[in-house]
Amino acid sequence: MLREFKEHCRKSTSPDVICNLPDIREVSLLVPAEAGRFRWGRLLSRLKFALRWAVVVTARTPLSYVYRAVYRGHVWYAIRVAKRFPGTRAVYITRSMAAGDIAIGVSDIDMTIVGDWPEDEQIRLMRALGTLCAISPLYDSVLWQQVHGVETLRNLWETDYFFQSRFDEGRAQWKLAYGDDIVCSLPSVPLERVGGGFYMEALNWWLHFIASHFGPGPTARDTIFRNSIAYKAVTEISGIERALRTGSAPASRQTSLRLAIEESSGEEHDFLERLERIAQSGYLRSSSDIPEKSTAFLLPLLDRIHARLRGLPSFETVGEFQVDARADEVARTPSAIAHARRLVEHVKARWPGYRAASLAPTAACFALDDLVLSIEVNPARLPSFGQIQELCKLHVSGCGALRQRISLYLLLPSGACRLEVASLNEMWRMMLFPPSAPDLFALMERPEYRIDGEAAGTGSQPVWSRFARDLAIEELHVRRSVLSRITPQVFPSSLEIIRNVYRQLQLEYLVWTSARGPAKFALSAAAIERGLESMGLSDEAITGALQDAYIRELRGEITDVRPIVPEILAFLRRFTWELP
Repeated sequence: MLREFKEHCRKSTSPDVICNLPDIREVSLLVPAEAGRFRWGRLLSRLKFALRWAVVVTARTPLSYVYRAVYRGHVWYAIRVAKRFPGTRAVYITRSMAAGDIAIGVSDIDMTIVGDWPEDEQIRLMRALGTLCAISPLYDSVLWQQVHGVETLRNLWETDYFFQSRFDEGRAQWKLAYGDDIVCSLPSVPLERVGGGFYMEALNWWLHFIASHFGPGPTARDTIFRNSIAYKAVTEISGIERALRTGSAPASRQTSLRLAIEESSGEEHDFLERLERIAQSGYLRSSSDIPEKSTAFLLPLLDRIHARLRGLPSFETVGEFQVDARADEVARTPSAIAHARRLVEHVKARWPGYRAASLAPTAACFALDDLVLSIEVNPARLPSFGQIQELCKLHVSGCGALRQRISLYLLLPSGACRLEVASLNEMWRMMLFPPSAPDLFALMERPEYRIDGEAAGTGSQPVWSRFARDLAIEELHVRRSVLSRITPQVFPSSLEIIRNVYRQLQLEYLVWTSARGPAKFALSAAAIERGLESMGLSDEAITGALQDAYIRELRGEITDVRPIVPEILAFLRRFTWELP
C-alpha cells in the first residue's frame, strides 16, 4: 500500500517540488481505499480470533506467565524494529500497556514512534510495523499509523483536537521506552481547546461502540471483542462526563467504572457491576443483555456530555453564520428521499418514543450530496438496542443501490449520535450538536427539510463556534496540502473526484467568509457557484462541467471527468489567500 502511495506522490509532484511524506490525515485523502490494509493480513483474521479465544480461556492458568512474557517480547521486538532506523528519536508505549492494565489476549499493544527520518526511511519503518500488525494479533492494527516526524507531531498537536488530546494524555500516561521525551516538551493545551479534545474522545469511543455492536462484521460476532468494547466505551465516556462535571478525570478505566457504580442505583447499578465482573473474567463471562444495557447507559450519557460542552470556550460563538440551502437546489434525489421515508415509516411503527424526522445536508459531512437523516425521539422512551440494530440492517440493505450517502442519527435533547457503522475517517461526525454543526440544526427548523412529524428540536441555538471554525480550517489546510500529490488514480470514480472538488470549494468559501463577516455555508453546487462569484474566483468552464457531471452521476449515469483533472487542479491552486 505505501509503495503505491509513494508512487502517487512522485507522479503528482513536479520536479521542483519536494514530496514530503504526508501526515495521517492526508493519507486518508490520498489513499482512501487502501490505507491500513494488508491483503495477506486479512487472510489471517479468522486465525487471529481463534487464537484470541484460546489465550483468553487459558489466561488464568500458569500460562499467564508465558503470555505476559510474550507481550513483553512483542514490545521488545517492535522497539528493536524502530531502533534500526537511525532517525528514530522516541518510542512510547501507550494506552493500557503503559498503565500496566492489560487483559491478556484482549489488550492490544499500542505504541507511538517519533523521529526525524528521510521520507524513504519513514516509509520503510511504517511498512515494517504494518507487517508486524498483519502477523500478530497482539499489535494494534493501526500501529503503522502512529509513526510521526517531530515536526508533523507538533503540527498535529497545534491543529488537530483529537491528536492534541491524545498527546496531552501521553504527557501523563505514556511510558517512554526509548529515546528523548518529545511529547513532554509540548506546551499545555490552551483552555479554549480543552473542550474540543473531550468531544473528540467521546465520539471516538462512540464510533468503536457502534462498530462492534450495530455492525455486521466479525468483531460484532465475537463475544470477547464486543464485551471489551462495551467496557471501554462505558468507562471512557463515563470518565469524560465526569471530567466535564467535576473538573477531574479518573486515573484509569477501573477507577472510572468504580466511580460510576458508586453514583448509580437500580438496574444501572446492577449493569455496571456485571460489566466490572465481565472485565475481571477476561471478557469471557457472557451476559446477553450487555449490548442492550450499554446502549441504554451510553445514549443519555452522551446527551449530558453535549449539554455540558455548550458552555465551554471551545464551543463559544466566534461570529454570525448564514446557510445557503435552497430546497430546489440541494441534492436530494427521489430515491434518497424514498429510502429515508421507508426508514421513518419503519421507526414510526416500532419505536414508541418516535417524534419526528428530517433529511438535510450539512458541511459537517464530506460531500454536498451526503444527507443526514435525524430521527428525534422522546429521551424518556429511547429505542432499544434491538430496535436500533434492526433499523441499521434495514438501512444497509436499502442504501446499496443509492448514489447518495445517508447517515442515520438519533436526535436527543442536546445533540445527535450516529447509529450506523462508519469508517475511522468519519470519526469527527459521529456526534453532532448545534455548536459543531450549526447549519444542520438550522435546517432542522425548516419545514422543507422535515420528513415527518413536528420537531421539538434541541432547544439550543445553533452557533458558529470556535470548534466548528477550527475543524473547517484544519480540513482545508489538509486538502490544500495534498493538491500537489493528487492524481486521477487516487479516487475510484468520477463521483469521488467531483465530491472532493466541491468539498474543497465549500470549505474555501466557508473559511473565507468567516474571516470577513458572517460564515456562509453553501450546501449546493449552485450555492457554491454564487459564493465563488462573490470571491471573484468563478470559472464556469470548470464548475459548469462539474455540476453537469454531478447531476448525471446522482441520477445513475456514468461520467468521466478524469480528462479535465489537470484543469481542475489548476483551478483549485488559484485559491492562494492565507489561511488562519
